Amino acid sequence: MSASSQGTERRRYLRVHPAQTNPIKVAIGFQDTVLEAEHVKDVSLGGIAFQLPWKKLTPPIGQNLNSIELELPIYGKIQTQGVIRRYDWETEGDPPVMAIEFLRLPYSGEKKLFHYINHRQRELRMFGAN
Repeated sequence: MSASSQGTERRRYLRVHPAQTNPIKVAIGFQDTVLEAEHVKDVSLGGIAFQLPWKKLTPPIGQNLNSIELELPIYGKIQTQGVIRRYDWETEGDPPVMAIEFLRLPYSGEKKLFHYINHRQRELRMFGAN
C-alpha cells in the first residue's frame, strides 16, 4: 500500500520551525509593494510557509514571485524566486499561511539554507521546541 493511501505524508525536504526568539525575516515583491511575513511557520530547501498581515494583498495561488528575500539568523540574506502553492488557515480569524515553493534557489542560498536547517535541527534536538 502506498504512503498516500495510508494517510501519511512524505516530504522531499526536512522542514524546521524557526525559533520565536530568532525569527527568519521574509520579504516578497508583489506588484508595486513589498509584503513582509509576520510569522514564519516552517522552512525547507524546497520552500517556506509564513503568515502575511491581513491588511496586505494576498497574491493568487500559482502566482510566480520573482523577488523573495529571506534573512536567516547567523547565515544572512538569500535572494530567490518561487511560486505560491497554497494558503492554509490554521485557526479561524487568523491570517492565512502562504506556502511558497522555491523555483530558483542559487547555490550560495541553498548552502546557507542547508546550514541554517541543520543548525536549527540540532537546536531542536538539544533544547526542545522553542
